[in-house]
Amino acid sequence: MRGDVSHNSNSDGAVAMISRRNQLGPHIAAASLPELGAGGSWSTCTNGAHATPPSDVAHVQFGSRVAFKLVWAPPDFDTFVLVDDEGRELRR
Repeated sequence: MRGDVSHNSNSDGAVAMISRRNQLGPHIAAASLPELGAGGSWSTCTNGAHATPPSDVAHVQFGSRVAFKLVWAPPDFDTFVLVDDEGRELRR
């Protein structure tokens, strides 16, 4: 997550059903691994993630984008692959 948005609080109420004092910044900083560089991964409430475009905390409050998608692979759906937004396989 970009440092310039990690302390956003939803003060404008843009994320429905989430507190306008949603102070995740200190927790994000405490859980980040600075030795891996700026930014990082963070997962938040999925309310609204099913919408098009997504309207969950990660996308609206923090301006995040999808890093990867886990897709169960046919025909038996007993394994999965990770793909990026364009569907390119990242890992099997």
